[in-house]
Amino acid sequence: MGFQKPFLLCLSLIPSLACCQWSSVLIAGDGGEPVLQTDGNGRVYLACHQDARILLSSDWGASFSLKQSFPSSCCDMSLARNGENVVVTYLSAAMNGVRSWVSPDGGNNFSAGIAPSGPLDRQWTAFDPSSGSYYLTYSKGYIGGPPSTGVFMAKSQDAGQNFVELARTDIESVPNLPVDPYVAVSSTGTVYSMFATTSNNDKIDKFAFSYSTDGAASFQGHQTLATTSQALGSTQERWMYGWLTASGPSYVLALYVDYKQIIVDQVEYKPLLVHYRVSSDGGQSFSAAATLTPVSEIENAIRSFEANRLGTVNYPYYIQMQPVACVDPYGVVHVAYVDNRDGQGLISGIPNNIWHVRHTKGKYNFSGSQRVSASTNQRRPNLDFMSIAADSAYVYVSWSQLPNSTLDWNFTGNLFVARKANLPFKVTTFLSN
Repeated sequence: MGFQKPFLLCLSLIPSLACCQWSSVLIAGDGGEPVLQTDGNGRVYLACHQDARILLSSDWGASFSLKQSFPSSCCDMSLARNGENVVVTYLSAAMNGVRSWVSPDGGNNFSAGIAPSGPLDRQWTAFDPSSGSYYLTYSKGYIGGPPSTGVFMAKSQDAGQNFVELARTDIESVPNLPVDPYVAVSSTGTVYSMFATTSNNDKIDKFAFSYSTDGAASFQGHQTLATTSQALGSTQERWMYGWLTASGPSYVLALYVDYKQIIVDQVEYKPLLVHYRVSSDGGQSFSAAATLTPVSEIENAIRSFEANRLGTVNYPYYIQMQPVACVDPYGVVHVAYVDNRDGQGLISGIPNNIWHVRHTKGKYNFSGSQRVSASTNQRRPNLDFMSIAADSAYVYVSWSQLPNSTLDWNFTGNLFVARKANLPFKVTTFLSN
């Protein structure tokens, strides 16, 4: 596809966020499932779907222009880059494989690449700084469609032009079907794989992990990161997303959501919370599971939700979900997630949750979170994911929302980009004992 003439999108500040600690929140048109990348020199890339497209900011996220639209798109945007080499992938409109597009010049021009075909799902890409290769992970089959036959890893050694499938990353067998994969790569080329499993093609049973030290030719170190607490609440897939990120030769952060029993003011609650586990040895072992936000903050968030809850319908409990993470040049890990501590509001007289995006940072432990976005009243947050990126100047978060929607599944809506000055941070302040 040839280069399309860019147009400048109308980007507007949201006055109601003046009290927040994020310096600017911009509307970048409409879209869903956004993915961010920054080159650290002022260029910020934003890919989103319906229709699939990529936008570029040349002023550290202050404004964005459309660079390219892509054909035959369905969902699951992914974006990876190496210098000015940019690789965009998404699932085809016919759900019969991955479509890939490659730019050698920072997003000015794109050409079609070659990627695996079939009933694939949840493809993610990652760049290997040690070899210059790109990795692409996906499941063959998915919840709501053909049952999965495994999570696989493909590799491109030609700047993203051709992805060739190399290996299966899981060792699951029926009835445990692996779905929803994630991928990250160390600075020395270790490839990390995380995924969930389902035994009924609907609910998530566990989160699992493996890694490769031979360029994705094979995977080892298979282990379960968490078993979901199905007795405490719904573990239907679209509540239960996680994330995977890596830094340096051996740091790995795995994020996932699960329920937890918590006593607040002598009352038991069962909130859905973001949890994390950290590996400092390249995925051979992980720290004990912990909640991303401190217990004191969770307790106050539950109090806030209960004080502003208007009924017992439409998921009437405290929820954290859709975690995403990145590592900045200082080695600090930034995490964003969606939160409903503001309680509920009425839509057509019926209580629905009030959602907003939050941010925290750390590495081995994490600080208290802060609000990124204004609140939006809708039954559930837009699906399936949002994005975060960071450079030495700013942290960027992108998400979509559809105010006053009473639908369970919204995949597109108003598209937001927020940024905040990124100040150096002493990671040792949060080292585990």
